[in-house]
Order: sequence, then structure tokens, then C-alpha cells
Amino acid sequence: MEMTRLTGTALGGCVLLHLLVFAAPVAAQLDTATGIVSDAQGAVIPGATVTAVNKNSGFVRATATDAEGRYRLAALTPGRYELTAELQGFSRALRDGLTFALGSETVLNFSLQVGALSEAVTVTAETPIVQTTTAAVEMRLDRAAIDVLPIIGRSYLSLLRMAPGAQSSNGTSFVGSRGRSNQWNIDGVDNSEDISGYSRQSLALDSVQEVQVLVTGFKAEYGQASGGVVNVVTRSGTNDLRGSGFFLFRDQSMMARSPYADRSLPADPFQRIHYGGWLGGPIKQNKLHYFLNYEREDRDTSSSSTRTLPAATAFSPATLQFLQQNNIPLSLFGGGGSTRQVRPEFIDVHNVTAKIDTQLSNTQSLTGRYQLTNDTQPSGQSGTLLDFNGNTEYFKTNYANLNHKWVMSSNKLNELYVQVGQSFGDWKPGYPGLTNLSVTGGFDLGGSSTYPQGRTDWIYQLVDNYTWTMSGTRTGEHSVKAGAQVKLFKSDSFFDSNFRGTYTFPSLNAFIAGTPSRLTQNQGNSALARPNQVYGLYLQDDWRPSSSLTINAGLRYDYEGAKTEALKDVTGTAGPGVSRDRNNLSPRFGFSWAPGAAPPRRSTAAQVFITIRSS
Repeated sequence: MEMTRLTGTALGGCVLLHLLVFAAPVAAQLDTATGIVSDAQGAVIPGATVTAVNKNSGFVRATATDAEGRYRLAALTPGRYELTAELQGFSRALRDGLTFALGSETVLNFSLQVGALSEAVTVTAETPIVQTTTAAVEMRLDRAAIDVLPIIGRSYLSLLRMAPGAQSSNGTSFVGSRGRSNQWNIDGVDNSEDISGYSRQSLALDSVQEVQVLVTGFKAEYGQASGGVVNVVTRSGTNDLRGSGFFLFRDQSMMARSPYADRSLPADPFQRIHYGGWLGGPIKQNKLHYFLNYEREDRDTSSSSTRTLPAATAFSPATLQFLQQNNIPLSLFGGGGSTRQVRPEFIDVHNVTAKIDTQLSNTQSLTGRYQLTNDTQPSGQSGTLLDFNGNTEYFKTNYANLNHKWVMSSNKLNELYVQVGQSFGDWKPGYPGLTNLSVTGGFDLGGSSTYPQGRTDWIYQLVDNYTWTMSGTRTGEHSVKAGAQVKLFKSDSFFDSNFRGTYTFPSLNAFIAGTPSRLTQNQGNSALARPNQVYGLYLQDDWRPSSSLTINAGLRYDYEGAKTEALKDVTGTAGPGVSRDRNNLSPRFGFSWAPGAAPPRRSTAAQVFITIRSS
């Protein structure tokens, strides 16, 4: 009930902020085209119309140049574009072959020639590769690059290793930070797991349109992370009906064995079947499009271990005496050798993506996406002498998000993002009633004592971006962005550690005799309920005092509520928690200077804070 009141209050506050056109900090998932329109003599042209047409979806965006001849087309979805500039009395100028990357700002200037409007001057050119309007160190990969890169396992997360300063041990980290300190975003909404800090949703490779990794120098709109920022945009349908599918089969006969493997023994069982496909197209040309993707991986595999068995003659006299006293015949041990244990394992993963894009008008668009993942796989083995594990991990995620973009005028843009999601995890023991056995100084029998356990997480997020662009002959161009965000979390979990009990034997003799020294077993209710709230505010200014210099300055504030236990124990006392975190003020500063044809010089300075993880 406390969570219900909290949700209503916070969401109501965010709606009020949106109605007041107060912006929110969410990852920059959109692209911007900006520049100056001038005549053949270099004089700026006010009032010219600049139009961007998405060659894939047919969506159209248009704006007019200001008194200084500047235009700015924000909130462009990544993809292929055609830009035109026109004004009565001048020939139309057209630039084709443009590809806008995720979160980029591309400078494209137009020079109009005197002539009839029906005449057109077409320039076909690639989008500039080097971005000169940001101080961030980053990597971008579009769909064309993803299609040609070799990716083992069909996971886009493998691509992150190509980023500058990336390290792949224990997850992916950047420039020496921890992997759990990154910020993950999909389609503009948060995708960071609250406990581990890693990516929450699992996207199929065919669902990814573009990946951007901000390594250092990111702006004030990004917060609650001290590592890198990973932004992902999912694919959308186009005016053309398109799709593809794949099927992969592999078993042990197609795999090379280790040169150290015993050739007298059969190869460990292995079979992998991986298949899927996607389909995208128009529901209404130039207005409404859909995209669907399904992928499944079914893997039957195994893990094995080999243990050496000594011959009877290899036992020490004391051991032989012990065996004889307990009437254990030496013939059971044979002539020595080894024993090999093969454990069957399986992985079954289903991944579904469904997305709808619609252009409500020339100034408004709406996008919705639903993501489902079912993942079943074996848990880590216990490493005991005789492993009765068979433990299974089961994960399920359901996420839905909406994005509304509204171009309020030629220099004002508002973006609203809403996300609702649930993650479910269940760790089950292979033999729920099996008690563990432990022999002091000897060996253990049984599986892991940490199972069963489980967790269900909910996330509610509302964010809203507002951008206002101003320009003048003396001050240059300012692109001011302000924002706020609300993220509400709730995590319900249980952890029945050693609820099945463990018998401890002081010696091997006691184990043979069946006389344990003690039994340890936990009892009670291990359920936990942990709600949490995260709020953020930021203000940033991207100032271009000249065509070769861009200054990025901003300030961010983050507040994280107290991490407390909602459920009380039998005495009515709540468990210990973490106090609220409210002193996270983060200034950001950076510049990019591109003198002439020389590569841009970049420098940044920032103070960042990370979200307190639940474990």
C-alpha cells in the first residue's frame, strides 16, 4: 500500500512537470541536423524552409531558418535521410545520401542559387564521420556495421568491447571503472538492473538498430553512473515490407575436442539449436509502421569432471587399517584409475520484441515497444565430491515503454518517455528435500545450500526532455536543455539459505558410522520487500560561439531515497537500510575545438555519482 501511494504521488508530480514544459533527463536517443542557409555570396537567408525526409519510413520534419539563417532539426530518428532547403526566388538545394547516427549533431550548411523554385541542385554526400560539436569520447555502430561484424552468440553486448577503453573481464567496463557502474538505456529509458548494475533487458541482435557508447565526457543529462553510458535504439518498420530469418544447428560432431581429452572416452554431449526472424513494414504508408522479432536458443550441453581413484596398494597403512576395521573390502578399489562424471545441462531462451511507430502530425510522433524474455538455464555447480545439484535458474522480463515527441516550434522540442516493467527470477534446487552432508577435513555431499531463492522487481519511470535553441550574431548559438526524472523501484525477494539443513561429521570414521556432530538449519520467513525512489534534475547548455568551437556546460542533481525494509520481523522491527542520498551535485564542462581541417581537440571535466546498489 505504501508503494501505491508513492507511485500516485510521484507520477502526478511528473505529469505536472510535463504540463509546465519542464524537461527530464533521459539519454539522447535522437539526432539533430543543424546549419546555416546562405546565398551564393555568403549572405544568410532568413525564412528558408528546411525539410528532412526519412527515406525508410517517409516521416517528414520541417523548420524555417531564423533571422541569422540558422536552422535546427531535432528529434530525428536514426536512419537514412534527404534534406532540402528552399525559398521563393532560389533554386531548391537537396542533400541526399545522409545517415544520421544515434545521439549525433550533424552540421549541414546550404548555399542557394538564384533561380526558379522548380529547379533543384542535388548534392549526394555522406554524413561527416567526425563529430565536432561534442567533447565526449564515444563509439557508434549502426545497423550496417552490426550486419557485417562477426558476433559469437548473437549478442550486441559483444560489440561493446570495441569501444575505447573497454575491458571485458567480469562484464564490460570502461576506462578502469567497475562494470556495475555503467548506465544502460534502451529507446531513451533506463535499462540498468537495480542490484547488479548490469543490463536489465535482453535484446535480440536483430532488434538493434544502433548502439552508442559514451566512454567519458558525457553531458549533464546522463547521471547515476561513473562508468560508461550505453545507449541502444531498437529497429522500426519502414514503408517497405521486409524481413529475414536464420537457423543454426551444431552438435558435438562439429566441434574440435581438446588436445588433452581422453580419446578413449566419448565426447561430452552437446547440441545447440538457435533460430529466429524479424518482420517489419507499413500499416499505413508514411504514417504507421510495425516491427516484430522472435528469437530462441535451445542448447543441450554438459559439464564433466574426472577424479583419480588410487589402487589399494597406494593407501597408507593407517587408511588400510581403517578400512579393515570397518569391514570395507579392498576389492572394491580395484587396480586404480579414474572416474568421470558428466552432468547434463540445458539452456532455453525466448526473446520477443514488438514495436509500433506512428507520425501523429508534422510536429508530433508516438512510439511504443514491448519486450519479453524467458530464460531457463542451469545454475552454478557446487563443486562437491558427489554433485546432486541439478539447480535451475529461471528468468522472465516484461517491459513496455512509450515515447512522445513534440516539435513545439522551430526552436523548441519536448520529449516524453514512460516505462513500466517487471523482472522475475527464481533459483530452484534440483532436489528440494536433499539435506547436505559435510565431512570435516574431507569432502561434502549434496548441492548448494543457498537455494531456493527468488526475486521480483518492478520499475516505473517517467522522463521528459525540453530543448530550446537560441541564436544571435554576437553570442552564437545556444542549445539549452533542462530536465527531471522519476524512477520508482520495488524489489520483493526471498533467500532460503540452508533451509534444508547441513549435517556435519567431525571425521571420516564418524561419517561411516553415521554419527554427525551437529545439524545446522535456518528457519523462518526470509521474505524482503525493498522500495526505492530516484529523482534527478539537470540543466545544460551547448554553446557554439563560432563554427569551430563548441562548449558543453551543465549541472546535474540526483536524489536517492532511503533503502529500507518494508516488511518487519516478528518483533515489529524493520531491518537495517541505507540513509537517503541527497548531496549529489554534479557539474560538467567540456569543449570541442576543430580548427580548419585539423582533427578536433577535446577536453572535459566532471564530477559524477553512482546509484547505491541493493547488494
